[in-house]
Amino acid sequence: MHLFKDKAYIDNHGIRRMYRLIQEKRDWANSIILTILTICLSIGFAVPIQIKAAAPKPIAETIETYLEQLEDHNQDWQVRSAAAFELGRQQAESSVVIQALIDALDDPEPVVRLRSTFALIEIGQPAIPHLIGTLKHSSSKVQAKAEFALRKIGTPALSSLNNELNDAELDILINILNIFEQVGEDARDRPEKRTRAEIKPVIEQFEIAIVNIRNLLETKGKDSELDFGLPIGTVLNSKTVVLQETIGILQSELNGRLQGHIFRWLSLLLGALLFTVWLKPELMLKLSNILINLRQDRTTLDQSLSQVKRFFQASQATIQPLGNQGLKLRKIQGKLALYTPLPVLLLLRQPIDSDINNLAERVKTLAKQKATQVGILIYRETPNALFRMRIAEVRIRDGFIVIPIPFAAIEQALLEPGGAEGILAQYTDRYLPGANLFDDRNAIGDTLSFFGRSEILQRLEADLSRSQGIGLFGLRKSGKTSLLLQLGFAMRQHPVIHIDLQPYGGKQYSLFHKYEVQLYW
Repeated sequence: MHLFKDKAYIDNHGIRRMYRLIQEKRDWANSIILTILTICLSIGFAVPIQIKAAAPKPIAETIETYLEQLEDHNQDWQVRSAAAFELGRQQAESSVVIQALIDALDDPEPVVRLRSTFALIEIGQPAIPHLIGTLKHSSSKVQAKAEFALRKIGTPALSSLNNELNDAELDILINILNIFEQVGEDARDRPEKRTRAEIKPVIEQFEIAIVNIRNLLETKGKDSELDFGLPIGTVLNSKTVVLQETIGILQSELNGRLQGHIFRWLSLLLGALLFTVWLKPELMLKLSNILINLRQDRTTLDQSLSQVKRFFQASQATIQPLGNQGLKLRKIQGKLALYTPLPVLLLLRQPIDSDINNLAERVKTLAKQKATQVGILIYRETPNALFRMRIAEVRIRDGFIVIPIPFAAIEQALLEPGGAEGILAQYTDRYLPGANLFDDRNAIGDTLSFFGRSEILQRLEADLSRSQGIGLFGLRKSGKTSLLLQLGFAMRQHPVIHIDLQPYGGKQYSLFHKYEVQLYW
């Protein structure tokens, strides 16, 4: 009988206790140990017991010893089985050891074959190429052991198996697809216990396998028959269905987890929000005001953009949307026809420098080839002096002409038939090349061109807001009409009526009718 010098294999806790008790009795201990080992090995038990008296061998020497014992068929099957177990437990990754374990899959003793199979599973990744090669073994039993090992290795083996799919022979092809199917069964078994990092690679490799199967159907033909008589198309289609079902189950698991995470985060946010409201109610009020203001701003923007569309449509222009706050003038009559297509940008706030850059980028996109580029900027709040300088700067430096139009002028133009074309022509003539910037024959309607009377304008606006009557007197051409026009723009949030009283001397009823008409519009 063969006896390990450094290890004895016993599988019983009571026997180990007995061994410790008799360890001091060295004179007769060896005979008792030999007797116990003989009994245990005869019934197939094999659990290691470290004999302290023996000095440990180096790992390389130990593996070499196990390798010799595994390959020596003159040894008892218990010894070969124990050697295979130890090679797997120590995860010996050398190709010599792996090949010896592969050869042991064909051992006449079933326990040796089983121990060798599990040893290859323990070794894992390095054994995969050898196991795939074993799928071509002439023995179906050896093939089955290799399939089982690859199945238990699992996801790490799928990539190598996918690489073999395209070039595999038909019989080997079925073995590989069987392994995919078995790995899928393992993955589908309680997928909730698996991490995302474990599930995602399986889905990816299964998707690759389905593509490879479809390629195989095209290259090998659907009507080719396997050894057992079934058409290959039927078999491959059935395998594809199984893989797709597995992908669906695993993907549903991932989606369910994602929905669960989202629900938990929303619950936490809602709980934090409710706690905040309970702790500081004023924060909820501020948040509500922010949300209401955002919604109102969106509504105001949509309404204002609709009015701008009506303004240009009334000016016989062809338009289309351009971004969230803009339009594109494709065609229009008059002087602007030379510069189309051109962008229109609507601003609900006071314009700033970046708005000029935004408009310039839109112009470059629409009219790259034009030497002089034009853009229209429609604003609600009057720009400051720096913005005026920026308009002049890009005009001189870049040849980019900005036509600023106050939104109040558009609102007023829509109240009068033909007013849109007149207002657009007025601002176009003022800013396009060739305009006479010193023409003082008409009142100034352009907010950007009105300066020098800002303080008076603010005082008038404040007095009118307090319902205070005001009389405005001045010499001819001193700017009274221009001031009244700008006052209407500045107080656009109030209904403003412009009435020239001179034609209504002694005609009170006609004057009252004029009030009604303007209030109605």
